[in-house]
Amino acid sequence: MTAEERKDRLNEISKYTVSIPSNPDTQGYTALFQILSALSSYYDRVCSILREGIEDKFRVEKQIALAREEYENEKNAMLLKDEIRILKSSELRVAAVDVQLVNKRKKITQHEIDLQEVQTFINEVSLVFEGIKDKIRTIKRQIEIGVLMNGIGEIGKSDIDKKIRI
Repeated sequence: MTAEERKDRLNEISKYTVSIPSNPDTQGYTALFQILSALSSYYDRVCSILREGIEDKFRVEKQIALAREEYENEKNAMLLKDEIRILKSSELRVAAVDVQLVNKRKKITQHEIDLQEVQTFINEVSLVFEGIKDKIRTIKRQIEIGVLMNGIGEIGKSDIDKKIRI
C-alpha cells in the first residue's frame, strides 16, 4: 500500500460519524439496532483496512531484512577484495566499503522510513477500531438496560448478541 493509499484509507474512515442517543427511549430501540447495523458494517471495513496495514507492515519488514542481508553480503564480499584488504585499519576498510555501498544504505533507510509510516497508519486505524468497539458496547448496554428496565419482550439477549459481531 502506498502512502497515498494509506492517506485515502484514513480519510475514508475518518468521515464516518455516529451519535449515540443518551436516552434510547426517545428514539426507540429500532433506531439503536439501525445504528448498530451501520456500525457493524463500518467495523468490518475498518478491520479490513487494519488487516491491510498489518500485511503492509510485514511486507516492509521483509524488504528491510532482504535489503540488510544484501548489504551485508556485498559488504563482506568487498572486504575480501585486495584493494580493501591493503588498508591498515579495519575502520578504514569498513568506511571504504560503506562509501561504495551508499545506495544500499539509502535503500535500507527508505524502507525503515516506510515502516515508521506504516506503523503510524496502523496506530491511527487501531484508534478508530477501538472507538467503534466502544460505541458498539455502549449501544449493546443501552439495549440490554432497556430490555431489563422496560421488558421489551420479543428482543432477548441472544437477539442482541446476533446483531453484534464483536
